[in-house]
Parts: sequence; C-alpha cells; structure tokens
Amino acid sequence: MLQADPLTNRELQVLELIVQGYSNNEIAQKLYREYVSFVRTKELNRL
Repeated sequence: MLQADPLTNRELQVLELIVQGYSNNEIAQKLYREYVSFVRTKELNRL
C-alpha cells in the first residue's frame, strides 16, 4: 500500500480557500497578493 506524503503548508492553504468557496481565479489573485507582500517586506527588511 502506498503512503501519501503530507500536504505542504501552501497546499493546505489552497485547500482551505477551496473549502471556503473561492474560485480558481480568486485563489490565484489572493496567493499572488500575499507573495508580493512577502517580497516587499523582505526587501524593506534588507535595507
């Protein structure tokens, strides 16, 4: 019997958004905004 690997944090986040009823497009937009925010924060902390 094959054992599945546990889901990553990102996969769990996407699954939660699906359960909440978000569309694929809404999920993509939300994840993109979070990524951009993360990158900006990292850049600001580098200065």
